[in-house]
Amino acid sequence: MSRFAFGNSFDSVFKDQLGFTRSEIRDVVREPDEVQFLKIDDLTLSFYIQKLDAYYWLVCAQERGGQILIDAGFKLFPAIYETLTEKTPLNLLKQLAENYGFQLEIEGSASRFFINQELSRKSFGQTDLVKIKEKLSQNLYQSFWLKLKDDNKIQIAVCYCIDIDRYKKHITA
Repeated sequence: MSRFAFGNSFDSVFKDQLGFTRSEIRDVVREPDEVQFLKIDDLTLSFYIQKLDAYYWLVCAQERGGQILIDAGFKLFPAIYETLTEKTPLNLLKQLAENYGFQLEIEGSASRFFINQELSRKSFGQTDLVKIKEKLSQNLYQSFWLKLKDDNKIQIAVCYCIDIDRYKKHITA
């Protein structure tokens, strides 16, 4: 059985602000309805969903040496997923980002959700590689998994940034 650990921002964002417990999130990882993996080089990200009565749980984690490091957990109600024909973990995450995310810009490409993409590097500084546009709130959760490669490319696993204040209204409505 895998060991569980929680990322640095889990308690301050998902537990303290949103009221999600570690045991709720661990249960999703232990007994998911579906899991999707995204692997780039030595990075393995895992996305778990579990359907309960009126909502889905979505958990985002990384696999590291037999350990599951849980970065984020989201509760998704029908307003987010009702238009989806395929309710996979990554489709649900994309819908979450489209509905509650900030517009991002990476090397001139703009989106609320980047996944499994390679972009050419136009600048060679490592700071401000991902820019958050239209930031209406300072209360956010960002997940930027990307790799700067030697061939002037940026390999993006997944990048998104959720407006926690807007999302919180969704789950408390």
